Amino acid sequence: MTSLVKKLKDQVFRKKSSVEDWFFDFYRGIETVNIVPREQFVTQSENLHYANCYHGVWCSNLKTLIEEAASHGLSMKRFLDVGSGKGKACFYASEYDQFTEVEGIEFDPKLLEISKQNLKKFRGHQEKITFTLGDAAEYKMKDTETFIFLFNPFDSFVLNKFLKNNLETIRNKCVLAYSNHLHKEVLEVNGLKCIFENKERKTSLWK
Repeated sequence: MTSLVKKLKDQVFRKKSSVEDWFFDFYRGIETVNIVPREQFVTQSENLHYANCYHGVWCSNLKTLIEEAASHGLSMKRFLDVGSGKGKACFYASEYDQFTEVEGIEFDPKLLEISKQNLKKFRGHQEKITFTLGDAAEYKMKDTETFIFLFNPFDSFVLNKFLKNNLETIRNKCVLAYSNHLHKEVLEVNGLKCIFENKERKTSLWK
């Protein structure tokens, strides 16, 4: 494939995904599309400078990760979005019957409040979803089977701390889905194995 064709294909995919995401929000009465720069975060966490700005994950990328996990026999009932922002991934995941418990943890009170306001307006399975204030660098997961989702919410420092705090549970009971996987080498260093990767979309699954 020539570089020009590849570029055009990528542009079409991005446009299609953006339109799909706009309609996802519109029909469910929420707003998760608009970017929030890190400079607008109000958290007092010492880990603020390790955080990335808020972007809502594309539905198409999360769909691929959930369905690829299922194809590997990894259909967990619990979905956890680490760095959940406005709640986009949680709202999308709640539409899958396999997920009976959907939780988002977010360290910025401003984004957490937006996600909670979105939840009140969400035309979907509100009863499945909870949003909690929490810092990934200090977060301790439940010792239960979980589909963990990360949309590159922070850099390698916080990612490593999250993994170290939860490594036994992640290795034994979870699958970790990483979108825009800029720091995937941290997962490798911690002994996780990549079971799926889409290099063009920068998404992967780890076990």
